[in-house]
Amino acid sequence: MKATSKFVISAWIASLFLVFGLSSCQPKEASPEEVQAVLVQYAQMVYLNYQDALTEAQQLYDMVALFATEPNQNRLEGAKAAWIKARLPYGLTEAYRFYGGPIDHDALGREGFINAWPMDEGFIDYVEGRPDAGLIQQVDFDISPQNLRNKNEEDGIEVNVAVGYHAIEFLLWGQDQADASLKTPGQRPLTDFTSAPFADRRLRYLTTLCQLLLSDLAFVSEQWKPGSAYYTEFVAGGKTSLSKILTGIGSLSKAELAGERMKVALQNHDQEDEHSCFSDQTHHDIEQNAQGIVNVYLGQYQSLEQGTLSGASLADLVEKMNPELNAKMKAALDKSITACQAIQAPFDLEISGENPAGNARVQAAIDALEDHTDVLEEVAALLKLEIQTNG
Repeated sequence: MKATSKFVISAWIASLFLVFGLSSCQPKEASPEEVQAVLVQYAQMVYLNYQDALTEAQQLYDMVALFATEPNQNRLEGAKAAWIKARLPYGLTEAYRFYGGPIDHDALGREGFINAWPMDEGFIDYVEGRPDAGLIQQVDFDISPQNLRNKNEEDGIEVNVAVGYHAIEFLLWGQDQADASLKTPGQRPLTDFTSAPFADRRLRYLTTLCQLLLSDLAFVSEQWKPGSAYYTEFVAGGKTSLSKILTGIGSLSKAELAGERMKVALQNHDQEDEHSCFSDQTHHDIEQNAQGIVNVYLGQYQSLEQGTLSGASLADLVEKMNPELNAKMKAALDKSITACQAIQAPFDLEISGENPAGNARVQAAIDALEDHTDVLEEVAALLKLEIQTNG
């Protein structure tokens, strides 16, 4: 009897060890409350980020309006500087795309009015070899906000871009015709806005574009305002909304940034395939897109007015369930943003077929972005979420 009792007790202890040992190896599930905290933090970040983009777009409009009242070189340079500054917060917002949210919504989305690219510059104004091209030189075309909206991507042709950041960029800088080795952006002459034919229409077109940009950014920002219908639905969306967040940063990193914006340009060695080709600011576009991805994963944002916003994050959820995977994800993000920041300006020189060192830097960034997207898919699997990373 004593031997049997010892055997029974030993077996009981062993079974307890087995149960608790196995359970300690199982990932801890994120609670609905923890998921919602991440969603609330994300939605607040999105709203503040769009508010910052709107603030800088207002500064751009003010500078352009000042330039239009009395065009001179100093005011033209001021408008260019304002455009460059305005692009920085917007570049971060692209991490909030690709899942049918307010920016991309089939019926109401404004992305095509805000950031359409690539573009046929000749749809707007003269270009090399086509001196009479563009809506500006069509004197029977009335330059108004609604008419420009109606013209955007006319006939379903995506490169028929009439509005947005890059239309403004083209009007401020003009085509970049210089050899990439000279490291100069477009050199549109001031006379295009003073004494050249259609100068008044060019100024009207430029100011109207800035008005439209303000309107469209305000619309998107309003959808994310705390208490709005979309905000309320999103923060109550549980894992469905969590899947959207991961889809957004996964699609940006792999299909869009690594693919459309970098790999295509590198393969073609063509500056026409770079994002901000008129101003030579593509390197900043890449850096900001990459930083936006990091912001989302870490649940952090540096607001212009409110300072650092930090709270519940995807990183927190993953840390609770699998600390090793969280460390792997953070390391992959560090590697990709470092590689993106290593790309030198101007981007058109980096992708030149005569610049192997620059090509290698761009390829390293592409590889790092694709690698961290692979880890992001592991994160999605851990959280039992289905995501899309192909745009």
